[in-house]
Amino acid sequence: MARPLVPWMPSVLAVLATVGGFALWWPLGLLVLMLWRGLCRAGLVRQPPRPDAHPAAGDTACAALRRIKAERAALEAERRAFGDFLETLRRSRDREGPGRAMAEAGTARG
Repeated sequence: MARPLVPWMPSVLAVLATVGGFALWWPLGLLVLMLWRGLCRAGLVRQPPRPDAHPAAGDTACAALRRIKAERAALEAERRAFGDFLETLRRSRDREGPGRAMAEAGTARG
């Protein structure tokens, strides 16, 4: 087997071939991808349904969102009621005041 005249020449040629191939095929692949996506969006190509997509997933998400909003509203009402209770406690100055505020809060809840 003959030795190459320049020992590093095969590796340089391999690198140049790799870069050249990438420069040639990458734009072509990108063009094919863009054409395919355009065909899919236009409805000319039918894609099989995704196996992980459930048909009622949108309804489930909407129901979960409604439930979360209702919970948030209930928590906000509780926060306001607790803030009002704390404000009543802050306003009471004498010794009997906190006991009266606690009694009022107990009658309001019960």
